[in-house]
Amino acid sequence: AGGVFAATGDPAKARKAGAKRPNGEKDGKPDKPDKPDKTPKPPASQPTTKPAKDPSAQATKNVPAKATETPDGMITLMLPAGKKLPVVMEKGKEIVLIRDEETGKVQRVPREKVHVKHEKPLAPPAAAPKKPAALLSLLKTPSSVPSKSTAKGNAVYHIDAKGMVRTLFRRPVTIQTMLAQGDRLILGTGNEGKIYFLTTDGMMTGELVDTDAKQVTAMVENPQGDLIFATSNPGSVGRMGNTFAPSGTLICKPLDAKQLTQWGTIKLTGVAPKDTTLSVATRSGNLTPAEDNTWSSWSKETPLKGSYSPIGAPAGRFLQYRVTFTSKGKVSPSLGDVEVISQVSNLAPVIGAIKVQPSNKGAKPNQVATTKAYRHVAIKASDPNGDKLWFEVWYRSLSAEAWIEITDELLKPKYVWDTRTVSDGKYELRITASDAPSNVASAALTGSRISEPLIVDNTPPQFKKISATVKGDKAVVHGFVADAMNRIVSMRYSTDSAKKWKTFLPVDGICDSLSEEFRFEIEDLKVGPHRITVRATDTYGNIGYSGVNVTVAKK
Repeated sequence: AGGVFAATGDPAKARKAGAKRPNGEKDGKPDKPDKPDKTPKPPASQPTTKPAKDPSAQATKNVPAKATETPDGMITLMLPAGKKLPVVMEKGKEIVLIRDEETGKVQRVPREKVHVKHEKPLAPPAAAPKKPAALLSLLKTPSSVPSKSTAKGNAVYHIDAKGMVRTLFRRPVTIQTMLAQGDRLILGTGNEGKIYFLTTDGMMTGELVDTDAKQVTAMVENPQGDLIFATSNPGSVGRMGNTFAPSGTLICKPLDAKQLTQWGTIKLTGVAPKDTTLSVATRSGNLTPAEDNTWSSWSKETPLKGSYSPIGAPAGRFLQYRVTFTSKGKVSPSLGDVEVISQVSNLAPVIGAIKVQPSNKGAKPNQVATTKAYRHVAIKASDPNGDKLWFEVWYRSLSAEAWIEITDELLKPKYVWDTRTVSDGKYELRITASDAPSNVASAALTGSRISEPLIVDNTPPQFKKISATVKGDKAVVHGFVADAMNRIVSMRYSTDSAKKWKTFLPVDGICDSLSEEFRFEIEDLKVGPHRITVRATDTYGNIGYSGVNVTVAKK
């Protein structure tokens, strides 16, 4: 239809041979272009050096290098016209210093692995040939100009007769050669020596051959329709026939149920035309990787039925299935989906932690107390089976043995307890988690945990023995204050006012005890009677009040 298929082979965008593939790739999803890789990668098997504090790097200060790696491991170095090769001696060997133009990093490469080319001086630009009017019109169309791709990996593009560009394939490989075969393209790649197929509409792609070489460098189709291909590193010639193999197998990676599991049934979704078969066998074990001496033997082959078939493997943590394909060469069976049904034994939920935090805010937005009368209970719980949980909250005094239920069937792992419903003292909370929402009543299990002891204190501090001595226009106030459960955190006084409060300290200079003695002086009192009010606040915000009357006489 007048279109063109084009492929790119930039070595910098290919995964190096033997590199570990990223985890988490999912089958059955169209490929997404990777994010741009802005960090230049050094040529394969070449060490890099730090440019900082490296005297030899000065040799390359004015020699920006354009280096490319060939499939045989050689480095082609392009130097500006008239520039010399930057070479230094290290341990009796000639080492070429190659500086990356973007990062400034310097690579050390043995001289024998470097091939040098010099750029030719720029010639005056020649007059551009006149383009046909139709082509000029086409190039001016914005939609016909492809944007530069910054995605990671090399790609196959389709360019239609109007100049529209569409990406059909992208992988972290170098595309060394490409062959049209019917309604699909065959791609020979490096650096892992694989041959891929790609339908010309871009809807299907897959791996055909994984060779023992690093690069597939050439391909041709013979008159019989066989694919002849050549490789390098190591060099070889191979042939792939144009008919289907008599048989083949697909063995899945071990499926991990995380615990001992009863394997139920398996269902294959696929197509088995006439003269073909599709069958499955299973085996199980409790160790990985799969080892024949610890795993069960493969079960009998079960042919494709389109329904659920019993799994012949015994209970175990891991399961493998093996699908076998057979064909007489003209047509092949195909597998679309495998569904495995299992039943994991129920395990009890686990409460990992209970955190109790005092607060003056209740469970409702408008529920606020003047003291820290509420306890916010945060529950950290999990279930090995992933079951839904509900919770029970119980409490008891440290001096008692019986637990009292506060609430049951709490659906969220948090609760706000109003401690004004109990007397002051030390308490414990017991949280019980149940997986009943996800199991039948007879199989439901529970797990419990007891909190650290917590204090309930809703009683304010108490003042004792308050007295005042007047000398002229001064008054000295003395007394004691104590709290039954918690330390005093602050003390204040006011004179004839409920709004103007001033802070004073205990006799020892710090509020750090359940009881404190205090003495403070008030100056510049006017003649006449006065009311001196004192207040003390404990850890939970409880405030106790007291006071004393004084009279300043006329001089």
